Amino acid sequence: MRNTKSAFTLVELIVVITILAILGTIAFISLQGYSADARNSKRTSDLNNIKEKFVVSVAEGRIGNMDLVDSSVDNVVDTMPLGGVSDVNEGATYDAGVVNYQLLGIKEADFNDNNNAYAAGATTLGGGAYELAATMESDAGNVAKVTGTYNNRESVSVAWTIGSSATVFNITNSSDYNTLKVNDTVTVNAVTTTISKISKDYSTITVADDIANGNMVLIDEAAGLIEGATDETTPQDWVITDKGAYLPY
Repeated sequence: MRNTKSAFTLVELIVVITILAILGTIAFISLQGYSADARNSKRTSDLNNIKEKFVVSVAEGRIGNMDLVDSSVDNVVDTMPLGGVSDVNEGATYDAGVVNYQLLGIKEADFNDNNNAYAAGATTLGGGAYELAATMESDAGNVAKVTGTYNNRESVSVAWTIGSSATVFNITNSSDYNTLKVNDTVTVNAVTTTISKISKDYSTITVADDIANGNMVLIDEAAGLIEGATDETTPQDWVITDKGAYLPY
């Protein structure tokens, strides 16, 4: 009797298996990309939610600006120039570490990135600024994601004229309005003083000490508030910037 049953030949099976393997590889790579995008979206959402919770808590007076940070030496920048001070000390005016979830009243486990707490930095200088940071996945290598209100100021020289008293001065050029902040330390003709008050229109500045006539000078500030992650063999002393190569963890 003639056999009418048909079957795959060995060559056909090899071709089918090869095609399936190729399709499987493509699907796996594509799913990996989607997974990375999903994880990055969650990190961005987490930072935004932490920021919103922090801003509301400060506005309601429940916490202060520095309460964003749960201190950790891992993310403190060693020499941090801020607000006209060449190196502020950790603590009252500047600190960095992990997010203080407890004071913010949020569940830490819901916001940690793969068991890493998001990094945070805060200062009472520069008008009271902060940053939050996460590590984002990228095809070209991981990069930092940084958000917050801190913007580093370059060294400025602000011209002014004497105002109503020996400690009150009028800013000469409107382009310099909002350049300086309360609590900034400025140098005028080698005399150092601190800004104690600024008018609502930014045109008038009150300083703590009598100073001679001359331009107010503010030094360069740090590029950011958070230092790159450290390890036992290659400690990094580089400030994290948005989309930069140095990572918070």
